[in-house]
Amino acid sequence: MKRNLIIVLCLSVIVLVALTDPVQAQEAKKIQITGKAQTSSGTFADLAAITVINRGDSEPFDVNITGNSEDTVSGYNHDLGGAQLSSGHVAGLATDTNEGDIVIDADMTLEGVPNEQYNSESIDVAAMVNAYKSQADMTLENQPGLQKWGTSDSIGSPSDYKIVYLHNIKMQLEGDFTGYGLLIIEDDHNGAGMAELRLYDNAKWYGVIIVYAADTEGQSDKIFINVGKPGAGSMRTEPSFIEKALAFFGFEPKDVYAAKEGDDDEPEARAQVLGAILVETRQVDIDLDDGDILYCAEAVGGAGGLVGEIAEGFEWEEWREIE
Repeated sequence: MKRNLIIVLCLSVIVLVALTDPVQAQEAKKIQITGKAQTSSGTFADLAAITVINRGDSEPFDVNITGNSEDTVSGYNHDLGGAQLSSGHVAGLATDTNEGDIVIDADMTLEGVPNEQYNSESIDVAAMVNAYKSQADMTLENQPGLQKWGTSDSIGSPSDYKIVYLHNIKMQLEGDFTGYGLLIIEDDHNGAGMAELRLYDNAKWYGVIIVYAADTEGQSDKIFINVGKPGAGSMRTEPSFIEKALAFFGFEPKDVYAAKEGDDDEPEARAQVLGAILVETRQVDIDLDDGDILYCAEAVGGAGGLVGEIAEGFEWEEWREIE
């Protein structure tokens, strides 16, 4: 969130006093200037599990968050293993717009402290993106088609967070992919395409994901964020021909397979974001399908530690002469 930090600038400014006496006109005085430095925090400390910023113009604001009964967006603080902690909770959803501007699927779980927070302070996402992308450890821009990163493409570690910048990219994280750090997704196709982020199978991102759709021509693309599927929900192999035949008569292949193999308790793959998502665009669909977005202060702090504060100007308050 934007913060105002009171600072005092002691400047040795030479002020020429226009007096009638030519000798006095050569005298100089020091002045002290007081004001507010306008900065954005690099810690991301005030983010909710999902923070959505409205661009604030006249175009429609179309935001949909969907999921099923097993999917969760949680502002409760979790550790890197996904276990809920006893403190450090934030809102499940925060936005600078009004209630009713965002459509939330009633089937999914949206929780936090509070569950939803409307008319919150706005964030200058564009300033963040412009400042942070130049610090990226990895950059991928303007690639055609769907890009895929799997298990072997994993990025960073709990002790080595990274900044990744994707520009005009459709990206699918799949398999057992893990990423740690700040993931920046910027789209400026302006109606020519759409940015997309998919976390499938058991893919996980630990940290902060910033999604920003530039709007230089008034026709920003819809952003799609999918957490879960196609492999989520089951690590079992493809059903056999016999199992498929039994399914034709009303038996679910996975039920037959589980009963035969006795692996009904086998851990399920589950795509997750452990950290926070920050979005600014006119249109975004966040779709959970056997996936979760869980706030994790440790991961958010790890991403925030990669970046500093952004100077956004100075607001003068007063000045006085110094003897």
